[in-house]
Amino acid sequence: MKRTHATILMAVIGVLAFVAIVGVSLGAWFFASAFERDTADEPAATASFDDIRQRFAGTEPVLDLAEDQTAVVRREPPAEAPAGRLERLQLMVWDPEDGGLSRVTLPFWLLRLKKGPLDVSSKVMLNNHQVQLTVEQIERYGPALLLDHRARDGDRLLVWTE
Repeated sequence: MKRTHATILMAVIGVLAFVAIVGVSLGAWFFASAFERDTADEPAATASFDDIRQRFAGTEPVLDLAEDQTAVVRREPPAEAPAGRLERLQLMVWDPEDGGLSRVTLPFWLLRLKKGPLDVSSKVMLNNHQVQLTVEQIERYGPALLLDHRARDGDRLLVWTE
């Protein structure tokens, strides 16, 4: 009887170890596939940012980031979402100090798991009133340029949805 219990315990431990290894492997794969980093000089980085901006020609970004890191909503979300669903949230960051051009792609289903407002900065303001920006509100904009920010030190940040 004791030998059977030991066998069952070893089998359970083996299954748990296998599940843990698979979970860590999937997490590492997701992390590696979501992030991409290259080096780029200023003209190459500017060209990359301009390519994305051109997709949204004629529209202003939804958010503007003020000097005190307050995100200001430039335009309210439409009353209804467009027909198609958003598939991903994209971020592109350029650091002039090391010439690093980083891109992050997050599947939108991952954002939909978040309940409540998104923390895009310490405060989000609309018409001088603090608001909470939710995933549902972002979805109502449809594919849109969410943020185009250039810091004083030259860092650039572009966030958009597709």
